Amino acid sequence: MRILIGLLVAAMAGPAQQPGVTKDQAGAAPPGSADWMSDDEGILELKLAHEEKGRPDGGILRVDENRRLVVWEGIPGEVGCKLKVEASFDEVENVNVSDQAGFVVEFKSGKNRKLVLIPVPHAWWFKQQWMTQDGKFGQNIPEGSMRDRDGSPVAAGGAAGGVGPRIKHRDIPKDVAAATLKAANAVRMALGRGLLH
Repeated sequence: MRILIGLLVAAMAGPAQQPGVTKDQAGAAPPGSADWMSDDEGILELKLAHEEKGRPDGGILRVDENRRLVVWEGIPGEVGCKLKVEASFDEVENVNVSDQAGFVVEFKSGKNRKLVLIPVPHAWWFKQQWMTQDGKFGQNIPEGSMRDRDGSPVAAGGAAGGVGPRIKHRDIPKDVAAATLKAANAVRMALGRGLLH
């Protein structure tokens, strides 16, 4: 997972059209090195990680005030998001900070009605926000990710989980929460909506 996050951060630190990076380049990019937000002539562009099936992938969220259009598109390469979402300002139902890591962009219609995003330097928080307690697992396990042989979900804790480990949500650090709020408010401002506090 660390190599994947390193590749994502390194890929996003360079030009948006960068086709991919080597492992050496990924190791050379410190987590906070990506310049992840720009606003030029009415086009807000954010380099973000997207939560996709237990792993982050990367893309660019563009909010074009001139054309009144919101576009989410993955970056090229193995760490790029495969989704593409395009919607008018009127089709954006809400932009809000999540109770978990990241912020949520919700659309009124379409196949992909909800995107959970976070500034790319903090992509690892999609995984790191969960930890186990009172168990012997040596890794973080996102809630709902454990499966039985037939694919049915298996509870890791609580009444259904017996004496096994319990999953707990970690507190998101202040700098991650501040960057997430900054991103959500930038999108809201570009859409002409009130700021979150």
